[in-house]
Formats: sequence, C-alpha cells, structure tokens
Amino acid sequence: MEYKFKYISTHKDLVDGYNAVRSAQSGMSGWSRGLVFLLGVMWLLGFIFMAPNADNIWQPLIWLILGCVIIWKIVLKPYLEIKFIKESNEPEQEINLMFTNEKIEAVSEEGISIIRSWDEVEAFESFKKGIFIGFSDGAMNWLPIRSFESRKEKEDFVKNVVVKLKEMESSQ
Repeated sequence: MEYKFKYISTHKDLVDGYNAVRSAQSGMSGWSRGLVFLLGVMWLLGFIFMAPNADNIWQPLIWLILGCVIIWKIVLKPYLEIKFIKESNEPEQEINLMFTNEKIEAVSEEGISIIRSWDEVEAFESFKKGIFIGFSDGAMNWLPIRSFESRKEKEDFVKNVVVKLKEMESSQ
C-alpha cells in the first residue's frame, strides 16, 4: 500500500473534521442539537419565570441546572473548542502525507518530517467530508475529501487502511 496526499489544510477543514467527529460521537445531527439547545433555553426561561412564584425552589433549580448544562454542552463548549482550534493552527498550511505498509509520514512546509507507526493509530473513521485519523498521543489528522482524486480512491484507501489496522490488531 502506498498513498501520497498533498493539499492545503484550512481552518474550515479542521472545523469540518471536528464537527464530523462530534456528530459521530454524540449521534446527533445539527438539527437535533438545535432542538436540544431550544429545550435548554426553555428550561432556563422556565426557571426565570417560575422561580419568583415557586413554593419549592427545587423544581426551578433543576430547570436552571439542566438548562445551563445543555447550553454549555451544545453551544458554549463546542464554540470554545472551535475557537481554540482556529487559534492554535495556521489559517492555511500545506500538508504532505504518505501512507505505506511500514509507516505514516507527514512532511511540513519547512521540511520537518514526522513518522508514525501503524501501532500508534487509535481511531480511523471515514465521513462524507473526509477521513479522521487519531493517534495514541492525542494527535489527530483530517484528510478532506478534496485530497482524493476520486470517490473510488477514497474507498480503496479506507479499505486498505482497515485491512492494515486489522493485521496490526491480530498480530498483537
């Protein structure tokens, strides 16, 4: 197996990758997250309007906690994470990736080479907009769909990587 990819990675690619992984982990689409956000807002409004007249403060307090947790998890935390992604990465950077049977190699614009073994790959998932690869040290990579010449090349790449990861798993 030998694949070479050369593309310009942008903030949009990184955010697309973040959103794809987030949706896969939570199982929620953008629409369902929007509806859950509205539920959180309704609970906060319930607290605001019901707390002054409540005989028992526990029910409005539960509404406040639920509303705050939902708004934090659905809106604020992802906003801060996307902001961090944009601040900690260059707006555009050239990426050169090479996948072989022995290694995964990334070469930066400055010529710095990072070599990874297949043992370090902990997550590999294909999405509509690209492919996510996660490593054991927390490093991640996103291959946008435009880095492939065709849909067939993407499918072949995914099949070959899955086979390679299964071989690695069975040899351990």
